[in-house]
Formats: sequence, C-alpha cells, structure tokens
Amino acid sequence: NHNDPEKYPGVQSWRQKHLGGRRRWQPFDVDYLAGPESLNELLMIVGDYHGIAYTTANSTKEYPRIRLILETSREMKYEESELVGAALEEKIYEQMGERIKFDPSVYPGAQPSYLPTVGSERFDLKGVALEVDALIPEIEPRQPKDLPKLLINKARGSYENWITDMLS
Repeated sequence: NHNDPEKYPGVQSWRQKHLGGRRRWQPFDVDYLAGPESLNELLMIVGDYHGIAYTTANSTKEYPRIRLILETSREMKYEESELVGAALEEKIYEQMGERIKFDPSVYPGAQPSYLPTVGSERFDLKGVALEVDALIPEIEPRQPKDLPKLLINKARGSYENWITDMLS
C-alpha cells in the first residue's frame, strides 16, 4: 500500500489508507470457481443482494472468474469495507467451501476495482443492499487487527459514478 510518500513519491503513493474514500458499495473478486455449476450456485447466493456481477478477462466456461459489486445499506469507512467483505466472504465459504476462492485485496477502500472488459458477461442482481450494521458485528469480534493477512491466509479517478449508474 505504499504508505511512505518519501520512498514512493507522487502517484506511487496513491493507495495509502488515509486516501481511501468512503463508498456505498462492496467489491468482491472471485479468483476461482470449480466450474459453471459453482458460478450458478454463487449467483443464487448473491442474488439476495442488489448489485452487478461480471466475468473477468481471463474467465472461461470451464473455470469462470467473476467480480461482484454489491450495494451497501450505508456509506462505509475504509475499515468497515474490509469487515463487510470478510463477513460476506465467510458466509459464502460456509455454503460453497473449496468450490470458491476470493481475492480479499479488493476490500480496502484505497484499492481500485476493475471494470468489466469488452465481452464480459453481466449478471444483474435485484435483491437488497448488504446490511452493513448487521454484518460487521458478526465478524468484528473474531478479527485480529491485521485483517488482510488473515483473509489472504484463509482465501489463499472515479469509479463511483459508473457504479452508481450500474446499481440504479
């Protein structure tokens, strides 16, 4: 996260935590699904929420990869986004187990979320917003201060207008 502006001057330091803005959406990057059936299972699970899902550039029919952008019930701070991401990830792991793997590096507010590429398959999710205040208490007491390391071990410009338009 290049938190040393002297060592990483200018744009090299743009991912600093204090530069991460608030957001009212939660990104997820699914690096592995055990096949098309697992994609369908994931879409059924996240279909309860409001947002979009889209395949990534290296997604294949046999091994789909997907990103999710889910609306949240309120604006979140940097740390809250990490907790909400971890909480929903845990709920999905409970249902899908080894058939799915997430990349939790997208949870921090300073991390960019990549847009779909030409030819991406898009899935509109018509459920409700993620309830931030319900998810955080479920996971917060169990999380150490170093949340990103825990997630990595477990899981082995403005996008705001685009995301708002997609969710509306």
